Amino acid sequence: ESIAKEKKIVISELEMYKNMPAQALSDEIINGHFRSHSYRWPIIGFKSDVNSLTRSDITGYYRTYYVPNNAILSVSGNFDTKKAKELIDKYFSSKERGKAIPSPSAIEPKHESQRSISMENPGKTNYIEYAFNSDKMLAKDKYALDVIAAILESGKSSRLYKALVKTGIASGAGASSGRNLDPGTFEIYMDLMPGASREQAESVIEKEILKLQNSEVPAKELEKAKNLLKSSNIMRSESLSSVAMAKVINDIYGNSSYMEEFEKNIDKVTAEQVKETAKKYRDIKTCTKGYSKGAISKANLFEAKNNKASLSGSGADLSFEKFTLKNGITVIVKQNRKVNSISISGHIRNSGSYMDPEGKEGIAKLTGAMLDRGTSSKTLEEIAETEDFNGINTHDHVYSEIFSFSHWMLKSKADTGIALFADEIINPSFPEKELEKCRKELLAEIDSNYSEPSSRAKEELYRQMFPGHRRGHLAIGTKEGVSSITRSDIVKFHKGCYRPENLLIILYGNITPAEGRKLAEKHFGSWKSEGAPMTPPSDPKDKKLEKSETFVNIDGQIQNSVMFGGYGVNIKEKDFAAFQVFNYIMGGSTLTSRIGQDVREKQGLCYGINSFNTSGSHMAIFMIQALTAPKNVSKVIDSTKNIINRMLSEGVTEEEFNDAKEHLINSHLMYVSENGGQVNTIEQIEYHGLSKDYANEILKAYENLTLEEVNAAGRKYLNPDNMKIVVAGSK
Repeated sequence: ESIAKEKKIVISELEMYKNMPAQALSDEIINGHFRSHSYRWPIIGFKSDVNSLTRSDITGYYRTYYVPNNAILSVSGNFDTKKAKELIDKYFSSKERGKAIPSPSAIEPKHESQRSISMENPGKTNYIEYAFNSDKMLAKDKYALDVIAAILESGKSSRLYKALVKTGIASGAGASSGRNLDPGTFEIYMDLMPGASREQAESVIEKEILKLQNSEVPAKELEKAKNLLKSSNIMRSESLSSVAMAKVINDIYGNSSYMEEFEKNIDKVTAEQVKETAKKYRDIKTCTKGYSKGAISKANLFEAKNNKASLSGSGADLSFEKFTLKNGITVIVKQNRKVNSISISGHIRNSGSYMDPEGKEGIAKLTGAMLDRGTSSKTLEEIAETEDFNGINTHDHVYSEIFSFSHWMLKSKADTGIALFADEIINPSFPEKELEKCRKELLAEIDSNYSEPSSRAKEELYRQMFPGHRRGHLAIGTKEGVSSITRSDIVKFHKGCYRPENLLIILYGNITPAEGRKLAEKHFGSWKSEGAPMTPPSDPKDKKLEKSETFVNIDGQIQNSVMFGGYGVNIKEKDFAAFQVFNYIMGGSTLTSRIGQDVREKQGLCYGINSFNTSGSHMAIFMIQALTAPKNVSKVIDSTKNIINRMLSEGVTEEEFNDAKEHLINSHLMYVSENGGQVNTIEQIEYHGLSKDYANEILKAYENLTLEEVNAAGRKYLNPDNMKIVVAGSK
């Protein structure tokens, strides 16, 4: 019986991937590229295979491969090595070795001709992908293939970005050289912009491949690609989980020093080797080429009727220095001598999508996206070249309330990287030509989301929860709003929202407070506000929601998105910790929560279902989300409501309460032990005005909770009869 239920869950996941056109195309490409090797099979398998599996098949597989001689255990962090070995011996040594592990023996025959795959997807976006032969890990050519991938797709100065995205042919493009024990594939992929033809895009790709084969890469471009690869490798090595995984990867590839020697081997790659490797592996005549055409022309909306732990001893140190520049910028410096890098992270408050004026929905997103498209002293090309050549990794995002940023660099590049970021947020030029390109990219993203059930459900849920309020739309905006935005609108928005008094900077890494202050004053100290600030909207006055069920029809969907929405608990409220425990028991984990156990494990109605509480500056949103087959939608909704009502009436058990507390405490300790977790926690402290010792205080709050407080919090804030429910997909 349990196997039958799990089959239904796996099939649900299979169907979920069919709603992801790029993934579906990639699966077809790989299946078409390999004829003999088992790489041709998707990891999750095929629906017919899943249905035909027997208990004997599963137990046989388990007994063959889940054995000590086929397992690797890697541990990293702050622990006593002797005790760790004793625990490992205690829990793992009793398992007997298995038989010799069979390995795939099929040798993929040489491709003699090009293979072509065409398919339709249930969306509006067209996709193209190429698959070429690649080498196996540890082979000499593999490092040259990594360099080729970086030349093609890393950063806005990369060849694919310039040839496809900058020209308006694609909204995104990339390349990947893969990580396989046997020879695998090198893939090039793109999402076409509306109006761009398949022939045009393929012609550009094939010209770029010929350039690699016929001309040596210029020295500076080669050095830039190497810098990007080495920087990424260093960045990955700065988290505990990545260190542990690196040891596993080393063992899998049969080289105990693979990750440590990666940079040295990348440095050995020459321009001549890049050229010869491109000739050897990038043969258009023998590649596998795929095209997925979007089939949907429109989607319709139908409205239904209303129906005792602490950070000490964990290895984590969250102490930091904080100061304010004369112009109002808040600067935090968190020193970590163990790394050789520096990141500048933080946010600009009151610059997110809830600041979008009526009729200009999407202006916050567009403004954030335009920052690196040109400044008063640098063009887009110069910015991209500086970032890529210096190995600066950037991640910017517009949320409802803030523009968030995180730029990582080696310490030796800190002055260059921070100067560049300061120039982008203080002196953006918003060139008209780049604005039109950026607008087209954003409109293409809106089009793509329009046929994606989860995006459509969330969009409609926000509209239902915040009618007539500026929180009632997603950061991506609307087609009408984005189309109406002018350059002068963006300049005005930037002056009103991007102001020194709104900026929080967190300098993290191998940097002293004195060095941080010097860099902040040098690059940000002269910035002055201009004119009056834009006023953020007040919170919705009515915190009570009337229940409603809404259906958004999207033709051709195999999986529907189901979302429940209501008001949650803000991080500053006294009930926050109690509600987090209640929520974790209810839906925090797909596999162990009440909802997950019933809807997924017991009934097999969906692959994943979970609930979460997201806290903003003054208010919070509670959501439950699931993907399920159209025929199961009603069952998922009814079952979820029943579970919530049962929890509210009966309460959670003592065992659930203790397990949830332990999980949340341990998860928090792990989170603040990682570099990224430390930065995010410090940012959270500053944004919400929490105590500097919040990381310890939340642990104490979890520890001191009672079962009665947790049940009381659930009953206070949750009521299925006051929730909005949205379903997006096909009937």
